[in-house]
Amino acid sequence: QAASASSNEAQLSYLLSNRAFCYEQLNLNRKALKDYDVALQKDPNNLQALLRQGKMFHAMQRTEEAQGLWMRAAHCEVMSHDIALIIEAQALLRNPDAGVASVPAAVPAAPAASVPTSPAAATREALSTGQPIAASATDLKASSPTTNGTTTAKGRVKGSQKLGSQLLDLAGRDPQQAINEGVELINVGKLDEAETLLDAVIAEGKLPGGQPNVGAYVSRGTARALLRNLSAAVADFTEAVQMEPRYSESWKRRGQARSALGENEAALQDLKKAEELTADRVGKADCCQERGTILQKQRNYRLAAVEFEAATRLDPRNAAAMNMLGLCYTSQGRLQDGIDMYKKALRLDPSSVDTWSNLGIAHKEIGQVAEAEKAFAQSIKKRGDAESSMSFRMIGELRRGLGEHCAAIHILDRALAAIPINSGARHQHYYVELSFLRGACYHALGYHKSAVRDYNAAQAAILTASPDVGSSPDARQQQSLAFYQRELAQYVHKRLDWRLNTYFLDKDISPVFKENWCKKSPPDRHLMQNYTEQSHIPADEPAPPPQPDPKKVAQLVRAGDLIGDKLRYGHQGFLANKRQLRMGGLAAIELAQVLRSALKYQRVGMPLRVPNDGASGETSASGSHPFGWRDAMDILVRWRQLSEPNDQVIWVDLLTKQEFEAGFGSHTPIFSGQTQCVRYYMNFERALGVFKTVLLAEGRAFDAHNVAVPISSQSKKKAVASATTAEQLHKALGVDCWAVVPIESISRGGHSLEGTRLTVVRVHEIPDGYEVSIRTPVTPPRWIDFDEELRTAWEVLMGALVDGNRPAIATAALHFAYYWYNFMPLARGTAVVGGMFLQAVFLAADMPVTASIPKGYQTDWEAILSSKVGDFVASVSAWMLPREARPPTAPQMVTTAAATLAAAGSDAAAADSNTAAAVSDATVAEGASVGDAGDAVNGSGGGSGAINGHGGGAGSSPAEAPPAVHGARPPPLETLPEVEKVLGTLRARLEALNGPDRPRLHTDDGKQSLGSPLAKEPGEPCAWRCSCDGCDLMSFPHAELAWVRGNTASICVPPDRLAHATYALFGFIADFLYSKIKQQLVCPDCQHQPYTR
Repeated sequence: QAASASSNEAQLSYLLSNRAFCYEQLNLNRKALKDYDVALQKDPNNLQALLRQGKMFHAMQRTEEAQGLWMRAAHCEVMSHDIALIIEAQALLRNPDAGVASVPAAVPAAPAASVPTSPAAATREALSTGQPIAASATDLKASSPTTNGTTTAKGRVKGSQKLGSQLLDLAGRDPQQAINEGVELINVGKLDEAETLLDAVIAEGKLPGGQPNVGAYVSRGTARALLRNLSAAVADFTEAVQMEPRYSESWKRRGQARSALGENEAALQDLKKAEELTADRVGKADCCQERGTILQKQRNYRLAAVEFEAATRLDPRNAAAMNMLGLCYTSQGRLQDGIDMYKKALRLDPSSVDTWSNLGIAHKEIGQVAEAEKAFAQSIKKRGDAESSMSFRMIGELRRGLGEHCAAIHILDRALAAIPINSGARHQHYYVELSFLRGACYHALGYHKSAVRDYNAAQAAILTASPDVGSSPDARQQQSLAFYQRELAQYVHKRLDWRLNTYFLDKDISPVFKENWCKKSPPDRHLMQNYTEQSHIPADEPAPPPQPDPKKVAQLVRAGDLIGDKLRYGHQGFLANKRQLRMGGLAAIELAQVLRSALKYQRVGMPLRVPNDGASGETSASGSHPFGWRDAMDILVRWRQLSEPNDQVIWVDLLTKQEFEAGFGSHTPIFSGQTQCVRYYMNFERALGVFKTVLLAEGRAFDAHNVAVPISSQSKKKAVASATTAEQLHKALGVDCWAVVPIESISRGGHSLEGTRLTVVRVHEIPDGYEVSIRTPVTPPRWIDFDEELRTAWEVLMGALVDGNRPAIATAALHFAYYWYNFMPLARGTAVVGGMFLQAVFLAADMPVTASIPKGYQTDWEAILSSKVGDFVASVSAWMLPREARPPTAPQMVTTAAATLAAAGSDAAAADSNTAAAVSDATVAEGASVGDAGDAVNGSGGGSGAINGHGGGAGSSPAEAPPAVHGARPPPLETLPEVEKVLGTLRARLEALNGPDRPRLHTDDGKQSLGSPLAKEPGEPCAWRCSCDGCDLMSFPHAELAWVRGNTASICVPPDRLAHATYALFGFIADFLYSKIKQQLVCPDCQHQPYTR
């Protein structure tokens, strides 16, 4: 059976090589090369395939590949083979040109050469990297092939001046042979000469015997397409189609040229016709792939995926189609499907740089850091530093997203150093993006001089459009942002030694500046007329004040890290940003300490008064005012502004009056176009259910002009109720619409607040594109409404803290958080600030939260999609509440909460009974562990209204959180140093966030600001993630390694060590050397010792 199978493989190999020879005679060279490849896979000793493919490679000037194939044929030891073929192979090795036979004149003319790049190939290549491409002739590669040493740009030498008279004479004497010569000229990039020769052939009319001259038109069309004369190419292919409509290649080439011209619908029709006329599966797959590329360019990812799926079924070894299919999947938000497809493509073609890059991007989006970096490293290794700016930028963004700003800077150093001097437009765009990103990293660390230098460099770069990057909106936007970030860096630097409670960006910076910054608009005349630029940072500065006590700082940092870790979302798309989590923990400690101070005053009947300086809310003429809810949130907001200054964390009511009154607010898509948003699509089903329930309960929606859209007919109600997709809901409503989620009030009985706006709109630039999102415009009336609610919740909370009633404290804190999340008073950062507030309150009440946020649970969305506060309280209590915060019995809790509200002057005490009962529902049974809390929640909440009951439609009920995972308990608050005293200045806070191993901020001079490039925070992973399992990951200049394999051992050692050479050559000596130097064989970044013997 084995022998029979081997015989069948050999027969199939020779059949394929015969078909390849036929393709070759028809000048269908790409198909010929494919068949030769498969033939040699079936039988590596197929002499005919080795010889013929070698001749093709030689004609294409791929000399080394040709020599390799002939060498294999010349040394073939299979005695049954034709000795004459072996002798011919040996002769070809001695004189390659002697054995290259021309195409016989008797063979019918070939329609076109397949080896040159097709008109749409550059488009396909660009799309495979995920870069936007204009639907124009610029889809072709920017650098055209050379023509006898001169480029085919404007002003090139016409081919007739370069083409010999002998070839021109051939057009009249033997047009068939002239066509073949024209094809060869195309194959070697002499496009002008090919066009001139084929012009002469076409001028002679039909071929001998009256045959239509199809081949000449298709070949000339190919030359013209590659010369970017696409309209003329389409005209030639059209002539060929009219002469012989059954020939598939004419249709296919015209489709490719039309695609490059942006005539997408016509191109799709041509390629469909080509597929129908093509007999072989590989040819059909090629047509499907071309159609998929056009649809991908249109962002019609669903239909594009259908085409690429067909291509991969027809040609299971088509790695390029698999890469594009993976891109379609990831573009729809189906990240894991995309990753699986990229891996499948790489198994077939591990050399594909684009596939490695796409795989890295998909891993980055899903939050799989190590996998992303490994994929990007492969891309960089294969492409080289100078052409890997995008991969470097992605790794830099990953590192920054993890809070590893120094590692990001070193990576960006390498990327910027690799950009060629006097580089072209594409590299200039990358230069802007990389410079801005490095500046942002320096800025966050507090190294403002270096940040300003990079921002200035990004701003000063001259950006021009180019075929491969277009106008690069990212780079242009970052040029605009560089102005705002530079100003903010200079603003903060002057105040490094100010106390934090006197630092107030929101009131110091012009509202016009903040508005433009939030909108990411370029600086305009109106801004410059209303804003005075910050003074430059002086070259020489005095030494900074003494550092705080390192032991106290370390104590706070350890506690902050422990508390901050409880703020981390575990869903895909969210990275564990250590710096931001540390900030959240330190901010929570500070607020908890301030709350403790406020309680001392409260207990003696006096409110804590705070200075007006640094307050974002109401103040008084006396210079101080009672400590209120906004003062508490100011503490947290200032920390958030300081830790990541490139985020627009701004109080919305402190923007311009016009913008505030117009309703500036957040916009968060859940589903957009055809894409499931990575972070938030998990909320789609529930959001859609809430949306439908509101629409049916209100009997109307509102259009873009705020005009009511009635939902009165039974057919319309039925269509709304049955909608399960964005498209179905939009079609049911007929127009772009929005509806408000009503929010119940606990301070005013029967009153309802305006929650978030759920919207559904048509995305016209994307075929079948729709968007479902939440939009929360913050207007003055809405601000007053929520301010009243937050004031009441704050008073109840402070009363509960004074009483020491822990269940009441928990309920009041969750009430406050519920209204804060729905309010969204910040341009950015509302969610994390709300989480920090909850951590602070529970810490102040001596019942710190030890539970991590469950995977797949988003606290802010739980509030936004809950119309009743009790449902939110029940859902969060299930996993968050410490044991001591849980009420002993439901009736007691109801009485306590109602009494507290009554004492606060509320007439909604009865309304809060549902809340208390909901918390009681989450109570853990006596003797059960705290970790079992998630099992006690029924998820239905206490409300029976249309929004929250199970009857409200699919996804309308609150999410049921999985059981909580509890961690270590932070130290008691009273044992921690006072944050305001130890970390009183901005400098001290930045240095605490940076970690003890970072140099002080005054040593701000380029690289010196980071000290040794190998310095890392304790426990921070290495920038190059050394692993002796396969040390092919990052090898940046600051941590270069050599992979050394010896006879008896294999280890990673720095390349400048004596062990490098010795260990590889003398395995028996290596053991002795290893015992002597093993203390040095550690990662210089993190002191980890990963090496194995």
